[in-house]
Amino acid sequence: MSKVDKKTSLDLVQKIDNLIIIPWKIKQDIKKLSTTKNSYRLRVGKIRVVFEISHQYKKVYILDIDYRGNIY
Repeated sequence: MSKVDKKTSLDLVQKIDNLIIIPWKIKQDIKKLSTTKNSYRLRVGKIRVVFEISHQYKKVYILDIDYRGNIY
C-alpha cells in the first residue's frame, strides 16, 4: 500500500475492516467473481481486493490487493 495516497489507503483499510466484520451485509461495491464459488471483489477507487468468504467458518480470506489492471 506504499504506492497509494493516504486518503485511498485509509479508505481501503476502513472498507476491509467493514468487510471482515459483516461481509454479507455490507453495502459496498462488491461483485461475485465467476472463477470460483465463494470469490468476490471489492472496488476501492482503482484498487481491487479479491477475497473469499467461508460461511462454514465465518471467515473472510483476502487473496489479493492490487490495481485493477494488475489483478485480473
